[in-house]
Amino acid sequence: MAAPPNVAEPPPPTEFAALVAAGRMQAACDLALTLPRHAIDQHMLRMLMNASLAADHARARHLAIGLAVEMRLAHGVRAVIVQRLADAGLDEEAQAVILADPGFPNAPQHAKQKVVNAYVSLARAVRTPLQRQAIHAAIRRMLNRAPMPAERSPLQLPQMAASAEFLAPHPLVLIPAGPDAERDADQFREQASAFETQLRAPTAQAILLHDVYVSRSGEIWDAQGRLLRDNWRILPPERRDAMADAPVIDEAVDALDGTRNFFHWMTETLPSLAFAALPGAPDWPVLLAEDAPGFAAASLAMVAPALAARVRPVGEVAFVRRLHLGSRRASDLRFWGAYDHLFGPMIAHADALPPGPDDSDLLYISRRDSALRPMLNEAVLEAALARLGFSAVTLSSLSLAEQISRVRRARMIVAPHGAGLAHLLLARPGTQVLEITNSRDGFHHLTFGMARLSRLRGHRHTIWLQHGHPTVAAWSVRVPAIVAAARAMLG
Repeated sequence: MAAPPNVAEPPPPTEFAALVAAGRMQAACDLALTLPRHAIDQHMLRMLMNASLAADHARARHLAIGLAVEMRLAHGVRAVIVQRLADAGLDEEAQAVILADPGFPNAPQHAKQKVVNAYVSLARAVRTPLQRQAIHAAIRRMLNRAPMPAERSPLQLPQMAASAEFLAPHPLVLIPAGPDAERDADQFREQASAFETQLRAPTAQAILLHDVYVSRSGEIWDAQGRLLRDNWRILPPERRDAMADAPVIDEAVDALDGTRNFFHWMTETLPSLAFAALPGAPDWPVLLAEDAPGFAAASLAMVAPALAARVRPVGEVAFVRRLHLGSRRASDLRFWGAYDHLFGPMIAHADALPPGPDDSDLLYISRRDSALRPMLNEAVLEAALARLGFSAVTLSSLSLAEQISRVRRARMIVAPHGAGLAHLLLARPGTQVLEITNSRDGFHHLTFGMARLSRLRGHRHTIWLQHGHPTVAAWSVRVPAIVAAARAMLG
């Protein structure tokens, strides 16, 4: 079924659009059920799908899915609908919407990234390994992804014994808040088991690539346009066009991080530079995006001023004759001694800071400064925890060194799931952690990242599991129950 040409879409019926804009999703769904099917165009269909999922309106959702199967939709609209269904855990319905258009994987350039995003969401949602394998194969073909070469870099981290705190782990504690969260608990147990398997694998080696192109977004590709690292993103035409005039760099170390996320920088990208920060290592330039977040440069300055001095900013495209890439695998951090020369100076700098006037060894990391996944009653939770002696802090108000200092002074940390818990990497081993999660189907492997850090660094990690809505980001927590859990952990 061919997708229609990309023409301007008429606005949806005024009353329906007004209800959606006002957040009255239930009423919008009820109204849609009274309309003739031919009155629902693809723009209104996309709004109806979102409204039906947000309101958990079964009849309206059934209508929207049926229309998505039957209608001729632009690739971008179909992709968004597939992604919404997959993110809601409705993988069979998402696959049905894909199968209704045989040309869906062959999207035009302007819609190709949306199609890739839809397949990535679907891969998280499907239930069998074979389905996931098939979807990942389709994604590889759409991205034109090639296998990463395995030539070893001449510079490697020394082999070290696993750290003492890793060798004496504390059991992970899960507290499901309701029957739906019991399924989340099962998923977290599977993630814990899978991570234990990864921890038995040999350490990864730093590798060397020859004659590759890189971008500030972290993509790496060869002269044929085959992506070696893509972060689930297609190679935009403007990057191909810029290859001919790309600046040439003879030899460099990779520190390009397309996520722009503090957690991934601190636990993956920054540790991958440990081999290049060894005493006596060659003074190769360190490739960092020209628009990298401030925490990247701040952390480099703390761990190794020599590395920070060698930063080479990367813009749209650069060509590198010899590119060295360190391991970004979290499981390698169990050999903490191999990273001591990297993180030791950062810890020493933070420990030398004097305590602040409101410092406490009971720390609550607030997300009041983030619009992502807002906790509607966080102020109530903070006030209740304050009565137990917890001090609330928004990390964005502190320098990186001050953030690390606050975490390292804490004997117990309570926090909603978020990037600030990346600081567990540098917390004192044995720290008590109560992580409050709003778990969603298909995202357990991501949410489990903080528990992996605690496993590696010897913390006592408890996860409060609350099952999240598939499409509504805002959430509230059961304050008395969480305070009771924190009180029990304090003894």
